[in-house]
Amino acid sequence: MLDSIHHISQSQTVIQELLSNAPQIVLLLTSYHALDMNREHCFVLRGLATETAEQTVNQSAVQLFVQGAKRALPHFQLTADNVADINRICQLVEGMPLGILLASAWCAVLAPREIAEEIEQNYDFLQVSHRDIPERHQSLRAVFESAWQWLTADEQQALMNFSIFPESFTRNAAEQIALVRLATLKGLTSKALISFIPSKQRYILHDVLRQYAGEKLVILGAQADLQERYHGFYAQYLIERYHALRSHLKETAWREIEIEFAHIRAAWRGALANHNFPLILQMMEPFRLFLQSRGWEQGLLLFDEARQVAAVSDQPHGIYYKLLMRFFPANLGMERWYRELHTALEVATTNGDMPEVAYLHGEFGWYCLSLGDYAEAQIHFSQAEAYYRTVNDRYALAAILRGIAYSDIMLGDHKNR
Repeated sequence: MLDSIHHISQSQTVIQELLSNAPQIVLLLTSYHALDMNREHCFVLRGLATETAEQTVNQSAVQLFVQGAKRALPHFQLTADNVADINRICQLVEGMPLGILLASAWCAVLAPREIAEEIEQNYDFLQVSHRDIPERHQSLRAVFESAWQWLTADEQQALMNFSIFPESFTRNAAEQIALVRLATLKGLTSKALISFIPSKQRYILHDVLRQYAGEKLVILGAQADLQERYHGFYAQYLIERYHALRSHLKETAWREIEIEFAHIRAAWRGALANHNFPLILQMMEPFRLFLQSRGWEQGLLLFDEARQVAAVSDQPHGIYYKLLMRFFPANLGMERWYRELHTALEVATTNGDMPEVAYLHGEFGWYCLSLGDYAEAQIHFSQAEAYYRTVNDRYALAAILRGIAYSDIMLGDHKNR
């Protein structure tokens, strides 16, 4: 058995000589990277398994934490009150035994909940100063720095670029956003610095390693172009599903958007941070259709954030009202909604924004229906109908015709239609 074979120069030559002179020998080696030899069988070492829902008291990661905690605090006990926090710690370090032991050493002065919070804020928290432990094992930063030295320049750049992804990502995203070639992706996977999820065909970068790589990226000062590619890629991903969201393919589109939701949300917020309202307007309708079906509370939050930025920007008032009328906070009341709807319609009419005028007439129609004012509802629905027939928007027209049919029935006028 040879540990840390990567530290031996010309290791392939040494191993080849051993195998040539003793062909029956079996070597067990540990290394940061594969040796790329024909007889090699690679086993990638991952972290200990952690639970994602209900925590299991007997799982290895939790038990390792408890063992380490007892060394720091002999009377430490695993309880129903702290098991969730301990499991969270194990998840934050992705089951990495060294990370778990570094975290558990803090139990002498901090509760597990506080340890988890510290890790989330800064992975440098995970360090000790034990004299009988090699310096490279006294902190996660030291571990990462050691691994960093064994990466090629392309692999280092790729790892920094991958820090832009808050969650898992596809090969296409890696190529288009991070500008990473397949060979580099394979190299980082073989070195266990990123993980490949076969069942989902996605890659993921560990949270604390993402913090480390993100720091390197900031020092390099190369994040602006990367962020622009990231925001643009996922904004376009959402925009491309607009027509599917308005058709019989909407459930497929919902599932696809749900998978990439964290990235799409980041793209939305990135566009806001850069006051890129043309992009926000492109994303607005497909985002509305998705969020109204799959995430109303998220919709209220994200559209409210956009309204606040639009309200203090030099953008036309129409953008603010478009955002307001898609997700209106219910706590403001119907009277306020009615006043804002009137104002929004006036602004859209003044701006000559006919798609928005038609949309708002439709909203007025549904509001009048809710009040039982069917004649007024018909007036507004008819305005919207005329526009949607002109542009042949059959999806929007279908909704308006349903409103007209209902008001006709309530007025007893359906025979004339």
